[in-house]
Amino acid sequence: MKASSLIIGLLAGSAIGYGAFAILRNQPAAPAPTPKAVATPKNPDADRIARLEKELADLKSKKDSAATTAPEEKPADGQPPDLKKILKDATPLIQSLSTAFEPQRKEMVARFIDDQVKRITELANLSPDQAAALKTHLEALDKENQDKWKGAMGKNMNIEELMAMGNNGGGNNPQKAIDDWAAANLSGDQADTYKTKRLTEKTEQITKSANSQVENLGRDLGLDESQKDKVFNILVQTDREYDPSMALEGVSATDSVPEGQSRDEAIAAVLTPDQKAKYDARQAENNKRRDRFRQMLGVDPGALRGGQ
Repeated sequence: MKASSLIIGLLAGSAIGYGAFAILRNQPAAPAPTPKAVATPKNPDADRIARLEKELADLKSKKDSAATTAPEEKPADGQPPDLKKILKDATPLIQSLSTAFEPQRKEMVARFIDDQVKRITELANLSPDQAAALKTHLEALDKENQDKWKGAMGKNMNIEELMAMGNNGGGNNPQKAIDDWAAANLSGDQADTYKTKRLTEKTEQITKSANSQVENLGRDLGLDESQKDKVFNILVQTDREYDPSMALEGVSATDSVPEGQSRDEAIAAVLTPDQKAKYDARQAENNKRRDRFRQMLGVDPGALRGGQ
């Protein structure tokens, strides 16, 4: 099956399925039978889904018509599909999905923002005015992000541009946006309390991530307890969120990663020759998958570095 047809089919199925679920979820319980027919209230979701189904049918009709006049392009054996062409073919569908599900997206974002404002209010004891200001700030960021993505979808979508938007703040990390807002709007004891509690949150997140990675490496490479402790220390200290002021059990300030040494190099240094061979093979396979993904996207490798 052609890759573009597969992706369009999956998106279409997801859209219709989600829409059907939304319609059923919003329907009231079936009333008891009555002698006279009762008019069913019109559900706004039904109109959106009907329009979407028509657009999908039109899109499929156009693709079928094009297939009868032009030979199907197939990638050479061993070559990845042309994702740029797939994205171009799928653009009308993506635009339709974006429009059809905008009410659901807004509802989800509104709940997320309310949850974050509540969390930060409890974390830093925000006043009602401060909580309202934070909510307004997050709502403005969401609007800014949506304007960027809609602008990208309104033209011939380009993978490089979309990835650059994501890496350069197009998605705006919500926690970073909150931290920046706190740094600019909180002061005195309130700012100190926020910094202390956020440091505790980061410590817990780093510890959880490092423990998970140590567990995986320990299972794959057969690490002993001493090696696990050293690898944990390396993983924590090379985490981008790590701060030396964090009180982390098992992390030794005197056993730091040498300057200029990468995480992989530091981990490899505590392994036995057999373990290192397994680790190198593991990393090589990860790099192969990453390179295949880059090749499929047809983008400069640097475009993906922001996500590594």
